Amino acid sequence: MTVGPATRMIRAGMQEALLSDPVAVARLNGIPEARVVRRYALRNALAPSIQVFALIAQYLVGGLLIVEGLFGYPGIGKELVDAVTVHDNLEVQSVTMLLATFYVAVTIAADLLVMAVVPKLRTGGTS
Repeated sequence: MTVGPATRMIRAGMQEALLSDPVAVARLNGIPEARVVRRYALRNALAPSIQVFALIAQYLVGGLLIVEGLFGYPGIGKELVDAVTVHDNLEVQSVTMLLATFYVAVTIAADLLVMAVVPKLRTGGTS
């Protein structure tokens, strides 16, 4: 997964958001188009894409481990491969915990960013 599918998600979300009722009401109230797009449409269109970008970051870290191990670049991936080779369980557990912490931190950051972008999620409102 790369940035292309995420960009398509943003575009599809914007098209859907621009046709929604709150955007139509804002336009009828005379709010300038740029503000309508920023305040009403873009926020709702970005919410699903933030999660996709978080998954892309996690996917890239997983690929980084493979590339480092394959080409022998010094880094966390090479350390993990070396630790597995010599059966150093403590180092394997440490590196695995570090990577798991990264994955959880990225997921939590993405969730918090979605909550900051979409006001409906902050107030606990429904529909």
